[in-house]
Amino acid sequence: MKITLQFFAITFCAILLSGCSKNGDAPVSEEQKVVNNLTGIGNRVWRLSKVFVNGVEQALTSDQKRYTKTYTLNPTMTLAGTFTNSDNNFGQWFTNGPRALIEIIVTIGGIQVQLDYIIRETTETTLDIQYTKNGQTIREVYYAF
Repeated sequence: MKITLQFFAITFCAILLSGCSKNGDAPVSEEQKVVNNLTGIGNRVWRLSKVFVNGVEQALTSDQKRYTKTYTLNPTMTLAGTFTNSDNNFGQWFTNGPRALIEIIVTIGGIQVQLDYIIRETTETTLDIQYTKNGQTIREVYYAF
């Protein structure tokens, strides 16, 4: 009887303590993790490192080796923002899922183009995305600096 009472007392205390040690931070959604990786603490600059067309790696041109894209978080939204690139294009981006990145690009001539990316991988230093257009699958791999 005494051993049973001690067992229940220890179990009760363990449950009580584990409930009291709850982390006060709200859980972060998968979409928010993507945004955090994409923009850092407000914006993050990405440099193109590889391009694949239909699964075949392409040699980068000198312009592609210098190409950068900067994603900035819109402070009034949690899953959207703006971006600029080294080609002097700019636009808006948003995510509507942990593997979806949509960009609405405004070119120098004012033409709007939408790209629907599939996110293959995103970390604080790696962005691996792809889209399909005109029958070709383009995969772009970036690193942050």
